[in-house]
Amino acid sequence: MPKNEDNHTIENKTKKNKRNNYNHGRKRSQKKNDKSAVGEKVESISRDNEKKTTLRASANEYTPSTTVLDTELLHSAENSLHEEEKEDDSEMEREKYQESYERASADLEILTAAYPEEINIVDNDEHVSDTDAIIPSWFPLVFTLSFSMDPSSNDFSSQFGANITIEFPKGYPAKALSVVSYRSSHIVPKEVIEKIVSCVKNTASEAVEVYGGEECGLQCCAAALDCWNEWIEESRISESQTKDLVSQIQQDIQNDDDINWISSENLLVDRKSTFQAHICVVDSDDMVRKAVNKLIDGSSKIQRATHNMFAYRFIENIDEDR
Repeated sequence: MPKNEDNHTIENKTKKNKRNNYNHGRKRSQKKNDKSAVGEKVESISRDNEKKTTLRASANEYTPSTTVLDTELLHSAENSLHEEEKEDDSEMEREKYQESYERASADLEILTAAYPEEINIVDNDEHVSDTDAIIPSWFPLVFTLSFSMDPSSNDFSSQFGANITIEFPKGYPAKALSVVSYRSSHIVPKEVIEKIVSCVKNTASEAVEVYGGEECGLQCCAAALDCWNEWIEESRISESQTKDLVSQIQQDIQNDDDINWISSENLLVDRKSTFQAHICVVDSDDMVRKAVNKLIDGSSKIQRATHNMFAYRFIENIDEDR
């Protein structure tokens, strides 16, 4: 091979090696630059985090704490807001039930005029006031209806028999009257006051269900008083009949001197029971009743006896010639 060709080959190899060395140097320099850029980026992020931490610490350091006064003002503002909301709700409710209140208060006025002695208005503090009291300005409208043991007497306080408390509900008369409570004297049977309450409830329900919601205060009170007066009249008749019967028995005993009881001297003892015989002469069914009453009324021991038994028979003499 000629020398010129060898020299040319050597020069090409030398150029190629220089080019490779140059490229390798550029890559190293680029890697260093990349590492430097990454380092700068990490350092920048670190500086940003430190800055945020410093700002947060500064904010915490210089943010004023909530004082007691601030808390009280906050609560006051919240309470004021709630009160305004309640007032708005109350005003809306008042407008909604205004007609109901007007009809209920008018009905209550009629009741106090019709039954001045029996009706007592209950104020909003649940105290019974006199009949001249002003009707409450809003619901609840409550009154008591009193019953006297002597309806002909004007002194209800000394002749107390019973009373019931009745309420006009919101929405009256579309909503029925309700009986809130009742009480009675110990001499009034429980079934009597329960019957009166039932009369009021039935009348109120009928006004809503049958008549579509009519004022019924007057009808309810009238029905209750009718039930009460009916029981009073029955009691008087029964009491009068009882007194007449007792008086008649006592009179019969006093007039029947011909009834003479004979008591046995020997007592019959059977375990824990003791028996004593009594005998007398009678000639009619009426005389039997008088004789038994005379025996019982004349002995407290016989009155306390657990088992009082009696028997009688009439003996009729029959003529054998017949």
